Amino acid sequence: MPVTYDVKAAIINESKTNIERYAARIVQVTRNTEEDYIKTFLLPTHPKNLAHQNSLKEDLESNRSPFLGITFLSYGVISFIHFTSTLKLFQLNQSDSVTFYFDKGDPLSFYFHSPKTVDGFTTKNVHPVKDQELEILENCNLEYWIATNRDGKSMAGGFTFNEHNKQYKASKIGQRILRLMAKNILITKEELRPNDVS
Repeated sequence: MPVTYDVKAAIINESKTNIERYAARIVQVTRNTEEDYIKTFLLPTHPKNLAHQNSLKEDLESNRSPFLGITFLSYGVISFIHFTSTLKLFQLNQSDSVTFYFDKGDPLSFYFHSPKTVDGFTTKNVHPVKDQELEILENCNLEYWIATNRDGKSMAGGFTFNEHNKQYKASKIGQRILRLMAKNILITKEELRPNDVS
């Protein structure tokens, strides 16, 4: 049975005043959840995680399945990749980094230059992303990521199914969703008029 994908992007007025400010945002990842980001999880058998089991113990053995969420936002002239984390060891602090490894081509690295923001049980941070990088994310499958915190401790994660994951049941589906998210942002950002982003 073919998989139906329900990734949606839209132009949203972010302004809370009478001065309009429009942005292209991912507004839906799947019909099963309300999140606007795709969840990725630690890969328990990845060599990077096996080598650091003691420091990763709280995240690897957690019943809550901590995740790293990924989504995109664009103001037309500049776009961002947004990360959301519930990982204890990787809270998206300033000087932390995430590197994406794909099924082809070179990796992409994102180094956080701004402090994290806290939203309930999650932490968040953003990084500018170029159109060329969004095109890589559209055309290549994310095999796994390596996150390194400011203390130099690293962990590996990616698309894997668990009982808390309502977004996808196979890594290939998660990979396809992320590619569609990048594609939809690239398409939707072109609909922003110059005066929308001034």
